[in-house]
Amino acid sequence: RVHGDNKLADLRTLVSRLPLLDSHHAFFLLRCSFTIPRLTYFLRTAPCFDFPGLLEEYDSIQRSTLQEISNVHLDDSAWAQSCLPARCGGLGLTSAVQLAPSAFLASAAACSGLSYSLFESPVDAPSPSHNRALAAWSTTLDP
Repeated sequence: RVHGDNKLADLRTLVSRLPLLDSHHAFFLLRCSFTIPRLTYFLRTAPCFDFPGLLEEYDSIQRSTLQEISNVHLDDSAWAQSCLPARCGGLGLTSAVQLAPSAFLASAAACSGLSYSLFESPVDAPSPSHNRALAAWSTTLDP
């Protein structure tokens, strides 16, 4: 939780300076550098999905920053559309709440071969974190 709070403080510092830039440049930095790209390693290696409040706050900061730099109020529907890929009519932003379980499960799947070679036997049961991630992932698919 402490590391997550530090990530939020860093994000607040970074995005507080974005309105000083041209809106196009500010949006590009928000989408490509300041939000999810700075969080990806953390999402893949720690069970962040266990802290939905932290992830929701991260998304809230991202949303309010987008509203500030674009000077447009985003209702929930508009925010959901902005989180779609650009090829699907969105802005290409990513929700930390939606990404966290998938990122953790992808990392677990990617390192399963290494785990097998280290322990020379398959892991009999998934870890409790893995089961919680699957449950969280299921709820993001069917809320």
